[in-house]
Amino acid sequence: MGTADAMAIVSAVTECSMYLLVKNDTNGNIVAEEKDEEGGEHALAMDIAQIFLDCLSYYLTTPSRGSASMDGEKELSSTLIRDICKLGSLPSDRKNCKFARIKTWFWKEGMSTIIEDLNTTSIRRLRSLVDGVAKVGRNGTNSGDDESFRHTIKTILWNTILPSCDPSPSNHHLSLLMSIFKFCTVGFIFDASECIEPPRKSMESFCTDTLVSWISQSEASTNKPSLELVFEMLFMIMTNVGSESGTIKPIWECCLQEMVNKDDSLGMLIIGLTVLVTRYNDLIDTLQCQTFDDYAITIANLSESSHQNNAGTSNVDELRAENELSFFRLSAGLEGLASKSLVSSQTIENWLAVALSNNLEYGIYKERHILLELIFSIASNDPAAIDRNTLLKVAVRAWKEGGPTWTCTALKGIVASDEILRSALLSSCSGIINKELKEQINVKGTKVDLDSYHWAER
Repeated sequence: MGTADAMAIVSAVTECSMYLLVKNDTNGNIVAEEKDEEGGEHALAMDIAQIFLDCLSYYLTTPSRGSASMDGEKELSSTLIRDICKLGSLPSDRKNCKFARIKTWFWKEGMSTIIEDLNTTSIRRLRSLVDGVAKVGRNGTNSGDDESFRHTIKTILWNTILPSCDPSPSNHHLSLLMSIFKFCTVGFIFDASECIEPPRKSMESFCTDTLVSWISQSEASTNKPSLELVFEMLFMIMTNVGSESGTIKPIWECCLQEMVNKDDSLGMLIIGLTVLVTRYNDLIDTLQCQTFDDYAITIANLSESSHQNNAGTSNVDELRAENELSFFRLSAGLEGLASKSLVSSQTIENWLAVALSNNLEYGIYKERHILLELIFSIASNDPAAIDRNTLLKVAVRAWKEGGPTWTCTALKGIVASDEILRSALLSSCSGIINKELKEQINVKGTKVDLDSYHWAER
């Protein structure tokens, strides 16, 4: 018998067992969990429930083989989701069915022990069940009821899934965890009102111990999907911690301290910041901290040093430049849902000082001047962010350097929209041309004609 046929049979058995559990019992009302003297009815209910659980175990552990078996898997998955929702939605006062005798055992023990060893197949299929039940949205559990599928999944999370993530989770693990966090909600997962072994961590310790450890073991270049999921969990939990608790910033600083010394810290932070500004923008004000400011200033100094060393050569690292600009734009609130800056105004002033710190001679530069482009973008996004005199200095520098930064879209837009700045820029550049040409005209060996041509063209 093929896997597809076997799954079709298991799907039918699942339906039959569920029907026998919930159908009205001919013996009338039954007191929940009550055993008769011989244990017959209770034992029969347990046997039927075990058949259902065996079908669930089969679904979670039997690998698919070919497209036909995938169809069977899909059918069985739909059956299990539907039946789990039916069992969960039974009214608490429904006593005249076999399921009423064993429902506490079913949710607390039977369901929670069906998964002992997790592999790729069981993780993927458990996620499918969680997502399916979440989509149906009617597990029938009232607040405080400890007999639901949600409580069962919570138990499996702490007792089986998280221990299997040690020392670092796979992408399949993380996808399952995200589905569980969304289905159960963060507050419910970390609710300390019940005793579940092993002891659960608080939201704060889970972030600083578990998630930060997973981040520190990841590589941005090879584990981008996994990193995105870990950061998603981190910010999701931070949102539930609440800014008034005073613990969000220490969690973030702990995470930063683990990342900033890694060789690919820039790539890791770009991934994390992208998740932050596109999905958790409300956290940005709370996450401003000196640790991040210091790192942003360090990257600015490294970027400027690289520009000074390589701008006039063919030694241009386009990927590095793109990563730096992406990091700066994310940090300055130029990406995402709204213009919220993760860095302080003092850090932006420091970026300005770094960008203007070197006296460059006239040149035709092949490399983009990342800090200048960033400043133009900030000014374009918020005209009040940088005063006109400072912006004029930056624009003159870009004009003097030439190259891609002089022709960037943000600068063109600023010059076109600010007549005073445009006039001042023309005046300053004309003065520079006049002064330097006069100084070079009687100097033997100068390329005054070529310089004049490039100045005028620019």
